Formats: sequence, structure tokens, C-alpha cells
Amino acid sequence: MALQQPNFALVSTRLTEAGQELALCANMPSVREGQGILDSINALTMQIQQNHREMQQNHREMQQNLQGMQDNIIDLTRELRASTQVSIEEEIRHITQLRDEVELRV
Repeated sequence: MALQQPNFALVSTRLTEAGQELALCANMPSVREGQGILDSINALTMQIQQNHREMQQNHREMQQNLQGMQDNIIDLTRELRASTQVSIEEEIRHITQLRDEVELRV
């Protein structure tokens, strides 16, 4: 008794049919929309990265502005101290002059 042999013509036909059916998988919504979803995710990622860069730039600018304000406050404080010192010295001179004038009259 001879062993049964494979029908390669039938196998070939069935594999061709299976290949055609598998090729139709590209038409499935999940596969078609998958690229759209991936494109949307990539666009969102790029936007997030851009926003992050802008936030970093804004943060640097705010730090520079704050440093400038601190420098201005320090300068104004020095000017105020110097001005107050001058005013006190002027008052002392004025009081001393008045005292001297009063002493001269007496």
C-alpha cells in the first residue's frame, strides 16, 4: 500500500487564497485608523515638546526679569539710605546753625 501524497496544487491554491484574505486585513478599521492615531500621537508629542521649550524660555525670561527687579530694589535701597543719611546730616547742620545763632544772640 502506497502512502498518500500531498496535493501541492491544492496547497498552493489554499495558500494563495489565505494570502489574499490576509492582504484584506489592511482594510480593517483598526489597521487603517491605527496610522491616523499614530499620526495624532506624534503631532501631540511635537506640540507638547514645543510648549515645553516655550515654557523653559518664559521661565528663563522671568528669572532674568526677577533678577533685574532685585537689582533695582538693591539700588533703590542704597539710594534711599544715602538720601536719608544726607537728610539727617543736613538736619544736624541746620540744628547746629540754629543753636549757634541762638548762642550768638545770648
